[in-house]
Order: sequence, then structure tokens, then C-alpha cells
Amino acid sequence: MELELSDDQQVFLDATRRFLASECPPRAVRALEHHPDGYDAEVWERAAGLGWTSLLVPESAGGGALSEHGLSDLVLVAEEFGRNVAPGPLVPVNVVADALGHRGSPAQIEGVLPGLVSGTASAAWCGHRPVAGRSDGDGLVLSGTCAPVEHGAQADHLLVAVDHDGGTSQVLVPAGADGLTVAPMSALDLVRRFAEVRFDDVRVPASAVVGRRARGTLHGRGRRPGSGRSPRRPGSGSRPRSVGLEREGRRLPVAVVASTQSGAGGGWCGPSPEAVTVVHRSRSADG
Repeated sequence: MELELSDDQQVFLDATRRFLASECPPRAVRALEHHPDGYDAEVWERAAGLGWTSLLVPESAGGGALSEHGLSDLVLVAEEFGRNVAPGPLVPVNVVADALGHRGSPAQIEGVLPGLVSGTASAAWCGHRPVAGRSDGDGLVLSGTCAPVEHGAQADHLLVAVDHDGGTSQVLVPAGADGLTVAPMSALDLVRRFAEVRFDDVRVPASAVVGRRARGTLHGRGRRPGSGRSPRRPGSGSRPRSVGLEREGRRLPVAVVASTQSGAGGGWCGPSPEAVTVVHRSRSADG
């Protein structure tokens, strides 16, 4: 994919570079190595003010992109993010913001999404591997484990795939829900934090479901709900792969994780490919 920057994108890129040089110099990043969150919440809120968290969100939901494709704009941020080993939940927040902006209910769009876009709240996506769910009155009861989950221990909201009633849904769970246990995991990254998220009979109302339930469970396609593990198949849409972007004569490595999008009935199993494109380049400028 060839990225030819528009004037607006160039201004945005320049502003991003200035912000990172000012707020995230190497000494500041190293100082966050032992910070429990791995980032400064006030700095992240100011970064969100530049538009980092709204690029995959429709204008009708309070977001907006610089170009026709918000992912192209987000890639500009991600390259600089990786170049500076910058702290902050760039990928998890954008994944959940994209999901809510395009598939969320009016209550989710009005009650949760503004905090993600403004940087005053955060969220994490537990991945495409589902936990098990069962109906309980007007809600669901969730059981299973997801790991590793980036930003899992710091998030205010968790988006998790759930197999239930012959289909798969994405469900938004508030941090601190009864039965939810989040255990930090060790990692080599200086500033990114990961966690194991365990659901022990976590009950959520039907209103927690994001979008429509897709017919046909992920379990039925070779995944064990609740295990947090998934077999790999050649050509599987869930298999990570490396791609590159051509810009300014250089090939930029970008790791991409594809996601199951829809079930047999046209319902929705997970965030869009644009949202789950992991646009980090986790290396320093001189790496």
C-alpha cells in the first residue's frame, strides 16, 4: 500500500512528532519502566486531544479521520509510536473505540465511547479467542480465561468474545465486575503492560453485547471457548502475518492480526480488520 501524504496528514504527522519528542523522550520512557500502568495518564489524555483515539470512529459517533481511510492516518501515529517506543494504550483503545463507534448501542456510544476518544478512560480487547457464555435471564454469564491481554489490568472496560446460544458475540465488561480477575503478566517491553483476564461466572446484562450476535460459534470452528487458546490453520484469518507499507522509498514492517468478522447469518464476531491491525513498530529509531 502506497502512502502519499495529504497536506492534512503531513500537518498531523508533524504535530505527532513534536508531541512525542516533547513528552516521550528516551529518558521519560525509561523512567516508566517500573510504573504499574506503563504510561502517564495526563500525557495520554493530551495525546488523545491530537486525534490519536478518534481516527477509526465515525464522525457521527464523535470521531473523524483526516483521509478516506482512518487506518492510513493511524499508521502514521503508529510508526512514530514505535520509533519512540512511546507509552500508552494506542492499539487496545483504538480497537474498542472502532467497535463501539460502528457497532455499539446508543447507550455504549454515549456512555463509554466519549471517554475513550477524549483519553479520560481506556479499554482493552481480550482478543478473538472466545470465552464460554450461557444465558441467564436477561443477561449472560461468562466463564473462561484470556491471555495475554494488552492493557488488561489498566483498562476501564474490557471487550471480550463470547460463544453462547449457538453464536458468538462481543461483550463489553466493566473493570471490577464481580467474578472478574485480572493478573498482570511479565513482559520484556518497557512500557506495554499485559495481563491474564479470568472470567469466573461474570454476569453481564444483555445491553453489554456490542452489535448483533453471529450465528455459528467460534468454538464450532475449532476453538475451545474459555481456553484462551486456538489452533492455527494454514490460511486461517486469525493467524498473524507480516506485511509492509511503502512510504518515502522505505518498506515499513507492520504486524497485522486478522479477525473473524461475521458468522453465517451476517452477524458480527469481532472488530474490523482496520481495528485489529496492530500498527506498533516496537523498535527504537536507531534500532
